[in-house]
Amino acid sequence: MRRQLHWRWVGLVSALALLLGVWGAAPVPAARDPGSGGGAFVTKISNAPPGPCVPSATTLCIDDLAGDGRFEVKVHYQTTQGGGLSGDGHAIALARLGVTHGGLFWFFGADNPEMLIKVINACGLNQKFWIFYSAVTNVGLTVTVTDTQTGGSVVYTNRDLTAAAPVQDTSALPCGSGTAGRMAFVSRQSSVNRIYLMDVNASGVGSNPSRLTNDEEPENYPSWSPDGKRLLYQRDFNGSAIYVINADGTGQQRLSPTPGFDVTPSWSPDGTRIVYVRLHAAPQPNMPPRTDIRIMNVDGTGDHAILANTVFSVEPRWSVNDQLVFMSLMNGSELQIYVMNVDGTHLRQLTSAANNGDPVWSPDGTRITFGSDREGGNRLNIFVMNADGSQQKQLTHFEVPYEAGDTNWSSDGKKIAFEYDINGMKQSDPNAYAEVWTMNPDGSRETSTGVQCSGVGCAPRWQPK
Repeated sequence: MRRQLHWRWVGLVSALALLLGVWGAAPVPAARDPGSGGGAFVTKISNAPPGPCVPSATTLCIDDLAGDGRFEVKVHYQTTQGGGLSGDGHAIALARLGVTHGGLFWFFGADNPEMLIKVINACGLNQKFWIFYSAVTNVGLTVTVTDTQTGGSVVYTNRDLTAAAPVQDTSALPCGSGTAGRMAFVSRQSSVNRIYLMDVNASGVGSNPSRLTNDEEPENYPSWSPDGKRLLYQRDFNGSAIYVINADGTGQQRLSPTPGFDVTPSWSPDGTRIVYVRLHAAPQPNMPPRTDIRIMNVDGTGDHAILANTVFSVEPRWSVNDQLVFMSLMNGSELQIYVMNVDGTHLRQLTSAANNGDPVWSPDGTRITFGSDREGGNRLNIFVMNADGSQQKQLTHFEVPYEAGDTNWSSDGKKIAFEYDINGMKQSDPNAYAEVWTMNPDGSRETSTGVQCSGVGCAPRWQPK
């Protein structure tokens, strides 16, 4: 039986309709640890470093220097065993025994500790704080360690009914901070999507979010030029149109005809052309539109279709090897990922099972990250595959209600930004809580920037360097 297409990507069908104001109300102007074998996620971090750790029955404070309580540790457990049990682990501080760099947690009885955890200062070795822990349990775990001086955080998970493996993370948290990069993203303000910029430091914490544009209409799907000096984006004015703007917010220019329904733009690797999608008609709820994938010059001239009249072929991305990857409903009710040459030839399908979407090239054009619900059970996670569709591998391992998708690679290929949300109904609920996160290309070191973004179309995009 085919799965219903009801989440972020087909939520995108309805979202396009909503954002274009063609139904309903008109728009309102306005790590994974290398030793754990499981996924990792981080709860919300504030933009500024939080205050000192405050010990409690469920919060363990671990020192770096004597008495500083620099590291905050929290543990949450859940299991289907015993009819279903869940709760926060109870912290056992060991400072009275002279142990200030670690502690214990118990889950079901104070006389039965379940986990030992410690934080080691290895700044003189590899400029990292190391986190080691051992848990003698097979319940589901979420272990969150936060550096309260930098705001950096790392979280480790263990799946329920799986014996917890020991964690020996020798690159858990950086000792210092420094600007790691800049990012564009979409933030939902007063029920309307807006494009913002922020800084992201070496700890993965975001700061200084500021709005780029002054449009009254919704804005979506930012895309940096290869030199990092300009952004394409989708603005819902007189339909929906492709706009280009300088990184400082000046020089805005409309590239699409008026009116029109042009969406999801992206740059060619040399910055001279733009690939985008034109809808044949305004989208309607639960009715995926027919589309053309088109290419135009950066000044809007030379506009022509390269893949015409297919069902919901959207989000084309251009690789350094002159291939386009995109997602489409052209062959059925499940969303799949396709690649083709930039002239529209040699079209081929890369995925087949379940729904797969939001494909994005690695900077060298050898790999593609994407989101998929192939695990079932309403899970939405991030996967990676080779450019030919081979060696498909899962990167994130979030469990409902936590979700991950909508990826973007840093220009050096060392980090992947993505959208994380809670109860997002597979990223189709605009009212869900969502954040911008980052991780390493192998899925490790999943870290929240602490900056909230839109629950539908967060679109985090690293600025090229």
